[in-house]
Amino acid sequence: MKEARKSGVSLILIGIGIPLILFFFQTSGEFRFLGNVQVFERSLTQAEIKAIKEAIKAEKEGMGAIQKVVEEAKEKYRKRMGIDHFKEKWTVQTKGGFAISYRYFLAFGLILVLIGFGRVIIG
Repeated sequence: MKEARKSGVSLILIGIGIPLILFFFQTSGEFRFLGNVQVFERSLTQAEIKAIKEAIKAEKEGMGAIQKVVEEAKEKYRKRMGIDHFKEKWTVQTKGGFAISYRYFLAFGLILVLIGFGRVIIG
């Protein structure tokens, strides 16, 4: 096997291996470096509760009969699970710092694989 083909196979393996290994280190589709996550809890104001109720009411008016039944079932399930829109405390999470999307590593791996295929075919 020629040297070009060996390097092509190596590029293919590296191009597949980098995204595969980095997949296990990502969170929410991105890598965070020097990042900080701040969590705040706050209560809803009366104006916010009123705005939420009006938005829900307006949304329900535009729904068909089947959609209304489905939404009522979802609301009952949410209340059982504690995911109610009108709960006492809301948790707000802000993320800061440098982040790189995982799809860039996928693109980098794909480029390496294509270069590797080219070297295998030509070499």
